[in-house]
Amino acid sequence: MNREQDLIGALRITPGVAVPNNLNSSRRDWAMRMGQGQDAAHLPGLMASLFNLCGQSHRLCSRMAVAAAQGVQDTQGVAAALQLETASEHVRRICLDWPRAAGTSEQAATLAAQATLSLKHSPLLKTSEATPSFWAAMRTWLEVSCLHMPAGDWLAAWCAAPEAWLQSWSRQHKGWLPSLLVQARRSLAAHACLCQDLALRPHAQVDDLCAWTKTWQDHAHFVLQPHWLGRFAHTGTWSRLNQDASHDLTPWLLMGYRVAELIRLCLPDARARSGQHWLSLGAANLGAGQGVAWVEMARGLLMYQVSLDAEQRVTQLHVVAPTEWNFHPQGVVASVLAQMPPDVDASTLSWLMTAFDPCVPFEVHVSKQEAPHA
Repeated sequence: MNREQDLIGALRITPGVAVPNNLNSSRRDWAMRMGQGQDAAHLPGLMASLFNLCGQSHRLCSRMAVAAAQGVQDTQGVAAALQLETASEHVRRICLDWPRAAGTSEQAATLAAQATLSLKHSPLLKTSEATPSFWAAMRTWLEVSCLHMPAGDWLAAWCAAPEAWLQSWSRQHKGWLPSLLVQARRSLAAHACLCQDLALRPHAQVDDLCAWTKTWQDHAHFVLQPHWLGRFAHTGTWSRLNQDASHDLTPWLLMGYRVAELIRLCLPDARARSGQHWLSLGAANLGAGQGVAWVEMARGLLMYQVSLDAEQRVTQLHVVAPTEWNFHPQGVVASVLAQMPPDVDASTLSWLMTAFDPCVPFEVHVSKQEAPHA
């Protein structure tokens, strides 16, 4: 492990080994170490620098948590900023990470070049002002460079039958994005449905969420191995409060949910359906200088709990990020890894990790023991 990975942490995965021994994370609780004792006013900027991959989401969430601890609400401009960063993150992951998961073949290199060229023409690289004209340009870019059809029609077909539509659409078109999804399905098709009962949605009931967050400090290492209602939940674009999650869920469909959400974020505002009104966010005062805040960001649900002293300095800070849920040693990815053979194809592992999208690097460890059979 190099120095950078030592600081940000990494995941070590071992296919074919039973839970909880097939997934190890070296992530550390840097937020508490660096945030404790800081002036509350400086915390959002510090968190944005510490978690720079999704820095804006951390800035916004920590800002709301601090305000809640001070007994005020501060959501001005949060929805618009969250919409822009989440859409930007989706575009980067789709255009950069998905082609890398396809491997190094000549065909994969061609798809990667096409995706890079598409990214260069994205309005995201031309302006940072999320005006109505910007989102209109984003829809046009999506329709021409990625979808090969009207964005609204794509989303309507997806909502009606996600898996059937994703299969049909990706087979019908020869563009780089449908071609990548065809490759991903070939690698991931053998893997069973994921349990949707484990969707992380504590923010559906604010009172329950507040009661739960007050218990975090009673559990050692909670932020690195979180649990909710005694369960090891998972989170992502599929588990939004506004999302209908009644359809079957597979690792491959997680990629379709990301495309669908990118479309939603680029469509005009409609309550609980698209634009600024798609992603949920909120904050609440917990009493005695304590606050909690949450935002639905690119990888899933992000939560902050902050405690302040009388001088407005941070005394406690808990940051629970999506990667800790999805890559918990007893979580959803670990369960999938346990069902794989030890010699599973490298491309399958690449697509699996791409579908769940960790915010840190990963390395594959090959077990010398034969996996136990059911």
